[in-house]
Amino acid sequence: MASENLNVEMLATEMGMSTSSLYRKVKGLSGLSPVDFIKLARLKKAVQMMQDGETRINEIAFLTGFSSPAYFSICFQKQYGKSPSDFMKEH
Repeated sequence: MASENLNVEMLATEMGMSTSSLYRKVKGLSGLSPVDFIKLARLKKAVQMMQDGETRINEIAFLTGFSSPAYFSICFQKQYGKSPSDFMKEH
């Protein structure tokens, strides 16, 4: 998950499936596209790390596989309705 190179093709290969099969399977089980599923998993891991409070936001962004802290903040805000820094202040 920490690798920003993790993508649908890589996941499909690791699972021994075609990308279209993986898409159908993930969409059927979660209602999300594989890209959104991976992003949500990364954000959930980031929330766990933030609740531990031992790591800075920019480090969390890279440790969870986001290409930049700015993109991480945009995704986090969209998913949770608040910035990562506001989230950390509350926890």
